[in-house]
Parts: sequence; C-alpha cells; structure tokens
Amino acid sequence: MSVRFVCCVEAGRLEGEALLLCESLRRFGGRFAAAPVVAYSPRATDAVAERTRAGLARLGVSLVADELNTDHAGNPIANKLYAGADAERRFAEDTVVVLDSDAVFLTEPELLDLAPGTDGAASAVGKVSEGTTGPGHENEGYWREIYELAGVSDPPWIETALRGTRIRGFWNSGLVAARRAAGILGEWLELFGRLAREERLPPSGRIDNLDQIALALVLSRRPGRVETLPWPYNYRITRRGRYRGAARRAQLDQLVHVHYMRSFYVDGFLERIDPPLALGSERARWLLERLPLEPRVELEDEGPLTSRRIRRALGAELRRQALELPPER
Repeated sequence: MSVRFVCCVEAGRLEGEALLLCESLRRFGGRFAAAPVVAYSPRATDAVAERTRAGLARLGVSLVADELNTDHAGNPIANKLYAGADAERRFAEDTVVVLDSDAVFLTEPELLDLAPGTDGAASAVGKVSEGTTGPGHENEGYWREIYELAGVSDPPWIETALRGTRIRGFWNSGLVAARRAAGILGEWLELFGRLAREERLPPSGRIDNLDQIALALVLSRRPGRVETLPWPYNYRITRRGRYRGAARRAQLDQLVHVHYMRSFYVDGFLERIDPPLALGSERARWLLERLPLEPRVELEDEGPLTSRRIRRALGAELRRQALELPPER
C-alpha cells in the first residue's frame, strides 16, 4: 500500500518543527523513509523563509502554499484539516497520514500501512478531558447530542493512553492515518466546519479540542474499521511520568512517533526528563545534535517540566523576541 505524509508549515517556529519532523522520517522511517511528503502553508500568512524552502527541497518534501483555510483562518488547529482534505483529493496514494509538526519519528511506523478492512488509525487521547466515560459522566449529554448530529449510532469504546480509562471513542489528532478512498479527511473538515458554525462546543467552552471532537465523530461512524494505535505512537513525552508500565520507562528506540508539545525548545529537556532517558543511543545522539529548537527556552529552576509550564515559557520568549525586533524601515 502506498502512503503519503502531510504536515503544515508557516513562517515562525513551525519552520524548524516541520524540518525536524521530515528529517526524522527520512532518517528513521524504515520502508517509509522515502515516502512522499507534502508540507502545507494553507493560510494567507508570511511566506516561509528561503532556507526553509531549501531545507524541505533537500529532504524531498513538496510545499503547497495555496490559501485553503479562509473560513477558519483565525484558528490554526484547522490548518491540518484543510491540508488533509486537499491531499485526499489531490494525490493518488492509498493512505494519507496527517501529522502535527511538533513531533518526530524514531522507528518505522509500520501500523500506518493500514491493514485490509481498516479505514483509519489514530492514537487514543491521553486522558478523558472533553470525552466521556458513558452514562453519568458530565460530558455524556454533549456527546449524545453530537452523535445524533453526525449520524453515529454505535460509538466504539477505547482506553485512554495514560491511565487506561474506558471512554467512548476519542482519538488524538496529532497523527491520523486515513484510507483515501474512505473519504475520512474530507468528512473531518466538513464536520469540524459544522460544529464551529453551529457553536457546538464542549461543556468547557473550549474550541481548541474541536478538531479532535470532529475526528472522533468521523471515526465513530466506522465501528470495526478503525485501529487505535498503541502507546509508542503519538507518545506524549511531556507526560512520560504519567504513563503506566512499560510506557513510563520506554527508551527512545522503543518509541515510533514522539509528540513533544513544545518541549524540544527547552534547553536540556532530554537530560532533565523523568523517568530518565538513556542518552547514549543513536536516536538520543541524533536529537541532541539538533536540540533545542529556536527560540531556545531556558528553565533555570528544577521545577516539573509540564506542558503548561513549557507553553508559558515559550510564549514569553516569543513575545520578548517580538519586542526586540528592530523597527521596519
């Protein structure tokens, strides 16, 4: 089966992320290392730097800079939905894999070669969050309402990645493999647009998980034809200490796809993570040669390396750099 990988790139920090992602696939992707990759810039934003274009070209990655995301241009989470839907229409490969840019491949992702009878694959969400554990849960009414909207009659059950909690099907959107003929990616964009237009937000009122909610509806339309990927895929390294069993102690050569959620901007992140990683391996050395990404973030105290803390620190650094830019002439 043929596979095409899709990611997004825009001017700014996504440039370094997309280059690292594509380079990791070329280095550690096994039989997928030479697979076609396309990077989308789907909004009317500043063009990516020439060095980024050159880097993508050197890696054999095509760049599509068509202005696709016009209806949700203020919402960057929609970019990958527009990219995926366009790739599903535009290209001929059997499977399209849509990726968040802040991730790396460290081992051949063999499960992205979808088995016969499987139309889509994604990893479970880490925790219940906006999902539901079923009758009696505070979000159950919301999910019943949107299941009816989407025509889902028999939603599947899965287990969360971190604690193994049984929930109705709810998958992380950072790594989604879809059989092109099944039309999943076009449906995903369509349902996202409808949820946004009708303001069908979850009880929390947050819009930043609406892409995952729309994905859950699309995949839940296909019970029995969706694969939930195991923990080495879409491994949330900032939550390493919250995994159970082998996932909590896994070394880099046991991980297929790592979702680093801004942590690779932190100076010394891999050296400080707990439980610790063995840093003498080939994969560790490869990463250490390329990290931290720019803009570098320094966390001087020994506090926990949580996603929230890293996000705040990176935001502060980006604001600081913007203030220090010279005036336009």
